[in-house]
Amino acid sequence: MNTGAPILTVLGPTASGKSALAIRMARSLGGEILSADSRQCYRGMLIGTSATTPEEQEGIPHHYVQTVSPHASETASSFQQKAASIIEETQSRNTPLIIVGGSTLYLQALLFPLEAALPSEAQHLEALQEEEKSIGLAGLYQKLESVDPAYASQMDGLNRQRILRALDVWMQTGRPFSSFHTQHKQGFDRPTNPLFASQPVFGLFMERAILHERIAARVQTMIDKGLQKEVASLLNDGCSWDSNPMKSVGYREWKPFFEGKATLLETREAIVIATRQYAKRQMTWFRRWPFIQWIQAGGNH
Repeated sequence: MNTGAPILTVLGPTASGKSALAIRMARSLGGEILSADSRQCYRGMLIGTSATTPEEQEGIPHHYVQTVSPHASETASSFQQKAASIIEETQSRNTPLIIVGGSTLYLQALLFPLEAALPSEAQHLEALQEEEKSIGLAGLYQKLESVDPAYASQMDGLNRQRILRALDVWMQTGRPFSSFHTQHKQGFDRPTNPLFASQPVFGLFMERAILHERIAARVQTMIDKGLQKEVASLLNDGCSWDSNPMKSVGYREWKPFFEGKATLLETREAIVIATRQYAKRQMTWFRRWPFIQWIQAGGNH
């Protein structure tokens, strides 16, 4: 249970007003903000991600915003590790932290940390592969049976990838891989991360028609601010359409435009539609979490 400074979370669909609310909360509490957004972290993606500008941040320290190279490959696991470090640092200063974002996998990695999400340890995999040469895959399976009989018994045949992964996690953590699956199967009634067990998680809810209007207006604002130029700059900087940042909603829809196959109006509509679909997926995900304290925003039920 967290007994230090408050760690508050604000989540919700895109364009629901999360960032503005988080800034008001941070200003009121004298806190800082940690972005749980898988795209706002990339440098050069300010407009298309609606990342807060220095003026909008009002001098409030923001973490994980415009700090990562667009050529880097960020994951929920790498975010989890960076977020844990930031939380530890702000707690050491007894400074409140507002976590804000809508990236579902990033939020889940934070609220429900699973060592199963750990990146593979190359040295472990190399050692296991060397061991496989002498004892075979069946030998590795017997090793798995000895350290994690529950997981081994669930395996249908000798699945090499699963065997190596389970042994790797066991070598990293000293715990059987199956124990993390058991934790995961307990469901989402409350966060399993003890830091969040007694901390409120707020969600912004907005009527669909109102949210759709806000999304359309936001996309137009992005275009007016120069989103086309921002996309061109990323391409000129060496990002390809297959790179992680350029697969984002609001960026990937520009490919037909730059290839001369779509007009600006068609591109705008494609972004609006994709963003609405993304917002729907976000809400579907968040509804699995009964602990969210929903706040009505932008209208009445």
